[in-house]
Amino acid sequence: MNVPEFKETMLEVFRNEPDIGRMGFLSSFFKTKPEYFTQGEKIDVDVVKRSIKVAPVITPANTGAVSVSQTDFTGKQVTPPLYAMSYPVEVGQLMKRKPGETVFDVNYASWTAEMQKALLPSFSLMHGMIRVSIELQAAQMLQTGKVTLTDKDGNSAYELDYGLSNSHKIVPSVKWDQSGSDPVGDIKQGMKAVRNDGYADVTTAIFGARAWEAFIAHESVLKLFQKDVLNIAALDPALRNKGAEYMGYIMAGAYKLNLMCYNATYEPFEHSLRHPFIDEDKVLLLPDTDSLDYRLVYANVPIIPTGSIFDDIVPNEVIIDGRIRYAQRVWHDQQTDVFRAEVKSRPLCLPVSIDREAVLSEVVTAA
Repeated sequence: MNVPEFKETMLEVFRNEPDIGRMGFLSSFFKTKPEYFTQGEKIDVDVVKRSIKVAPVITPANTGAVSVSQTDFTGKQVTPPLYAMSYPVEVGQLMKRKPGETVFDVNYASWTAEMQKALLPSFSLMHGMIRVSIELQAAQMLQTGKVTLTDKDGNSAYELDYGLSNSHKIVPSVKWDQSGSDPVGDIKQGMKAVRNDGYADVTTAIFGARAWEAFIAHESVLKLFQKDVLNIAALDPALRNKGAEYMGYIMAGAYKLNLMCYNATYEPFEHSLRHPFIDEDKVLLLPDTDSLDYRLVYANVPIIPTGSIFDDIVPNEVIIDGRIRYAQRVWHDQQTDVFRAEVKSRPLCLPVSIDREAVLSEVVTAA
């Protein structure tokens, strides 16, 4: 006869956490490469703009060449913002049950391994918060051409205006949920601005929630809308599986326009009210990613080694997925017996080809 042992049985842990990888759609438009992980504090970039003038001919009587002006360029210098967070882990926490353990679990590792196990979730938490912050930067840059970041109390602490032209900021004269509106005509206006100033063709429209509802309910759009489930395979692979939904396409004049929705949300640090990354009444107009020069760049964050036992375990710098750079360390407050996991990063979403986007705002009646 088998006598049962009345002990606890612990199943695997369920972590109710957001999938950070599924909310990276907007920041995926900003590309990075090794030289964008800079060692400086300030970053310089030159923007060259050429005309599309035709070359003039000369008459037989004129043997001289026609003088042309040199290509213009503008230089910009930016200072990426600094994110810095720390998470305290008390030594006493090692004696408390951790997720997935029972009170009968006696398979404890060494003190160092236990402390490392306690520190890892804090690093994961802070890494995820910086990823969300990069996505917010991308959302602000794409919608306004500028970024405004806040401190822990919600006060403005960093501002950068990259200068999106007013002709690329379109507010329809008639809201799309009102009679007499022309959603496709408004979109064509934005597409024309991108073609004239950015020399590129818009191929993708990204809708806020209420903008999409009004757009797809419009009689003129319904006549053009095509649901093409196969076309998603033809879209840029970098844009797939990042939280956006491909809805179909329309023919806007002579151009095929892919329609996408992105409903991911975030919480500001100072409160828990959710905000959508894309304002509900906006539409972003963009060309193919190959036609965009949007960069995710990093300034340097020097880290002074702490001399703790974790210096050999926790690397001072880590680059994840080839695009997210963190500086990190663990330091010990001996007076309070607290170890602190610390993460810093200085990313900046830089819309170098700012003339190759347009934004429609206030397309529906205010809620």
